[in-house]
Amino acid sequence: MRLPHSFQLRKPPPRAPGGQPISSDPNWELFGLEETPYIGRMVDTRTPEQRRRIMQSVKTKDTVPEQAVRKALFAAGYRFRLHRRDLPGSPDIVFPGRKKAIFVHGCFWHGHDCPKGRGSKSRTDYWGPKVEANKARDTRSIAELESLGWKPLTVWQCELKAPDALMTRLLTFLNDPEISIDKGLVDR
Repeated sequence: MRLPHSFQLRKPPPRAPGGQPISSDPNWELFGLEETPYIGRMVDTRTPEQRRRIMQSVKTKDTVPEQAVRKALFAAGYRFRLHRRDLPGSPDIVFPGRKKAIFVHGCFWHGHDCPKGRGSKSRTDYWGPKVEANKARDTRSIAELESLGWKPLTVWQCELKAPDALMTRLLTFLNDPEISIDKGLVDR
């Protein structure tokens, strides 16, 4: 049985042998009903209004992972364009001369198969379809980019934990002469 947020416990109240609560500390109080049993799962410590404001503050561009990738590429001497709205999926980082695009995805929001990408345990009826729709849109955007002759790369938030491996992957992607403007020089 799932109780409304306003009727759940912060912590289980300690009880004396007779079943009576032994503390009057407000941290042990119930949000609503005195006889509500303790539910053995973690309860959100934020009110629905606070949670809504937090979720609304999550940015769609210029995120911390995206800025880290941009900073590394810029330090390596690469220059690029940002958020090209005329391309499918509006890639985060675009190299027009090379016809290459990089998407920097948050693991949770785009359903990556890693610990950060695990689905939410609450409101699965909302989050499940939302993340699946994001994954379908990502797949569609990549396919459309490829059909236009672009080469896309997806960088996941969890990859930032290993910056050397990520930089090697980025440099390999960018220096691949397959679609580079330097292709003519490589084939000679």
